[in-house]
Parts: sequence; C-alpha cells; structure tokens
Amino acid sequence: MGRNVKKKSISTVFRGLATRIDLAATKLCWALPVKSNRIVFQSSIDYWDNPRVFCDYLVEKGLDKLYDIVWIVEDPKKYHSAGRVRFVKRNALAPSLIRDYMVATAKAVIFSHGCPAPHLKRRPHPKQTFILTTHSASQLKRLINRTVRKHYDFILCCGQHALKPRMETWEMGAERFPMVGMPRLDLMFTHRDCIKVMYPQHAGKKLILAMETFKMSDRYIDAPESDDRYALNVITSEEELRELDAFVAKQNAILVIKTHRLQDMSYIEKMNLQNILFLNDDELQEKGVQLNEFLENASLLLTDYSSVFYDYLLVNRPIGFMVGDIEEYTRGFIFDDPFSEMPGQKIQNLEELTSFIADSFEGKDSFEEERMAIKARVFAHPDAKNCERLLNWLTEQHILPSATSMSN
Repeated sequence: MGRNVKKKSISTVFRGLATRIDLAATKLCWALPVKSNRIVFQSSIDYWDNPRVFCDYLVEKGLDKLYDIVWIVEDPKKYHSAGRVRFVKRNALAPSLIRDYMVATAKAVIFSHGCPAPHLKRRPHPKQTFILTTHSASQLKRLINRTVRKHYDFILCCGQHALKPRMETWEMGAERFPMVGMPRLDLMFTHRDCIKVMYPQHAGKKLILAMETFKMSDRYIDAPESDDRYALNVITSEEELRELDAFVAKQNAILVIKTHRLQDMSYIEKMNLQNILFLNDDELQEKGVQLNEFLENASLLLTDYSSVFYDYLLVNRPIGFMVGDIEEYTRGFIFDDPFSEMPGQKIQNLEELTSFIADSFEGKDSFEEERMAIKARVFAHPDAKNCERLLNWLTEQHILPSATSMSN
C-alpha cells in the first residue's frame, strides 16, 4: 500500500514538472508565426476515430501535399502512413517539446476527446482554431457538463437533434456547432467485408454486434449486483450465456461483443465460447479495421443506452435495446421517456433476446418507421460526404487554405 502511494506521488511530481516545462516551451513558441497549412490531429485511441478518417480523406485526395499533417501519438514508431503524415510523441511524465511546438504553431487542431495541449490555460494564438469532433452523432444518456471549454472553438454536429442539448451542456451558441457531420460516418457506406478480415474462420456468417455503454471496471468484479457482468445486461448467468452461444450457432451467425477499452472481461473470456466473441479496440487496430466499418457489417445491433445506435440508423437494420438494468442506470437520460427514443425491440431477458434475433433473421421488423423518423431528426446529411463537408467548411471559414488560395 505504502509503495503504491509512493509511486503515485513520484509520478504526480514528474507530471507536474513536465506540465510546467511544456507551458514554458509553448509560451516561447507563441512568438513564432502560425503555419497556415499545418493541421495537428489527436484521438483518444491513437490514430483513430473521426480525426483518422478525416486525415485518411486528405491523404486520399492528395492534400497531404498541400497541408502539413501532424499526429500526436503515444509511440510514433508504431505508425506509418502512405502519405506525408508525421507522427510526434506525447508524454505523460516527461515534457513533449516537439508536440508543444507543433500545437503552438498549427492553424487547425482537430481532436476527438482530450485536448492535445492540456497544459495550456488558453489557446496558444488567436489565429488558431481548435475543433472537437466528439464521437457520437447524438445522445440518449444525460450529458456530462462540459462548461470548461477553453480549448474548443467549434464542436462538430450532425443535426438539430443533438444541437440543443449540446448547446446547453457546453454553454455555447449554435454558430459554434457546424452542422457538417462526423467524418467516421462516411465508413457506414464503404461496404468493406470486415468479418473476413477479423474472423476469417467465420466468413459468410451473419454478424450480431453487441455494444453497451461502459458501466463497469475491475473494481466491480466482486459486486455482481452492481455490474453488467456478461456485457449483455439481460444475461444473468454463465448457463444463460452458454445457451445463447448455442442458439447463435443455430442461426449461422456470430455474436461479437465490442467491449469498452476500460472494461475488464478476463473472467468471462475464460469460458471459451465458440460463437460469442469479444472484441476490443486493440484488435481492431491490429487488423486495420475502424469501428464504424465493422458496425456497418452487422445484420442487427444489440445495445442498451449507447449512442452507437444513432450511427447504425444509417444502414436501416433492426436494433434490439437491452434494458435489463434500466432501473439501476444512475447516469440518467436526456429524455423524460427514453423508450420513445429507442426505435427497436425492448429486451429484458434471454428469451426475449433470442426471439428478437430469430424474428429479425426471418425478416420481421416492426420498427422501421420509428428508425426512419429518428434518423431524419438526427442527421441533416445522412450520406457519405461528411469529410468533404468538413473540408469545405474549413476552407470557407478560412481556417485552412484551399488549393486555389495556396497556388495564388
């Protein structure tokens, strides 16, 4: 116990020292001119999510020759790019001087979660623009208050559905939420065979994808009444999980449970199930498959209160909402009646789950009209042009130079 406290105190000291050095280095860089064509990217999981998709779009269009593209990652040696993309290191316990320089001189800083320069008390330069992409098209769960917004100039938005709650949460006007969509939504239209890439032994089978919102960690393992032990809140025992495994096999399908990167699944992975598979972000990265590419492959989606179902509306397929723990879900919802915002079967136990899967594979679907109504409210642009719109907006707002302006 004492040793852990000592380690923690030492790391805190080093982190504090690194922050002070980073801040001093950044202040020196403020004296330098902003690079009008420099874009700095960062994502919660390195080289991933909305920033990665937009970066790939720029490279595909040959715009890496126009823009100086820089990624901030944990280990630059792990990444390579077909284009002229540079990777620089961020440190937790040591100064990140190259990062400090790149961020302080970039015209645009685009990130999905935490700011690439958390040590700053304010943005480095008024000529810079910081853009938060977020990672959800809209929200069912109650939003966590984000009134501290010193690093955000703009936050991407997909439509009117998400605008009001986000304006209230971030306390920002509508003009700060450009309605251009999210780059990763373009992947919902790529039709890549991700099952063949991820699970070649199951090629040709139907994919049932389960994605619940994160509600647990290893600290809950000894408190089964408080957690979602099987990552499917309608399953209450190992016996039920094995029964579901056998049922999925009879459907010529696989059930892939996409776990949260913080979720501990070690105790369930030991069950050695044959048709229920567990997928994490590291495995997707190793195979070069983005989450929304994989999501588009699913014949049906199982979720609870996760915002992933909004993305899935773009493919117009059945959604099953597992609500076995809705009474215990403490975060709460934006809507007074959350069921009215769930365009799919409400599932509370194993029997209802297997019935929903069987009915869906037989073509029974009584929620299409509800899905389309919510889709119309969520997406101002339900198409594969999110990257294109974002680039056009960046150049129209003179945040980044256009190819024409650079040639003049």
